[in-house]
Amino acid sequence: GIAPDVLPKIFTPFFTTRPEGTGLGLPLVQKAIVSHDGSVEVASQPGRGTRFVIRLPLAGPPPDSARA
Repeated sequence: GIAPDVLPKIFTPFFTTRPEGTGLGLPLVQKAIVSHDGSVEVASQPGRGTRFVIRLPLAGPPPDSARA
């Protein structure tokens, strides 16, 4: 899991806890999801694990104005 003091920072660009990390992975994922009107939720317990829930809107087929 992710430590409680780190959790609020995980979507901040360039924040990383890894020596070789860039800190861009999660911020880019979040930006892509939000740009599609979605959301990312995080639930984490140190020693137990972390769960990311990604929600994206379900879109229907585009209107077919060519046949109308």
